[in-house]
Amino acid sequence: MVGEDAATDVLSFPHYEPGDPFVPPHLGDIWISLDTARRQAEARGASLEEEVLVLAAHGLWHLLGHDHQKEEDWEGFRRVQERILAL
Repeated sequence: MVGEDAATDVLSFPHYEPGDPFVPPHLGDIWISLDTARRQAEARGASLEEEVLVLAAHGLWHLLGHDHQKEEDWEGFRRVQERILAL
């Protein structure tokens, strides 16, 4: 999240501003910390590949203009991540 001074697992950098009338074919960049992903995967008993896919889905949802500023926003994020991964 913006303003935090700590390691994070995924960062998204959109190439457009939300509300722009045209969305470019390249939505933006997603950066994933493999060190953090590896620790998180081990903590939940998942493979690194599975964790990276979850983080990529999370980053994509951010690139599409969504955020999770409040705790209740997280549930929607989790549902969407699961749906993206299922596709």
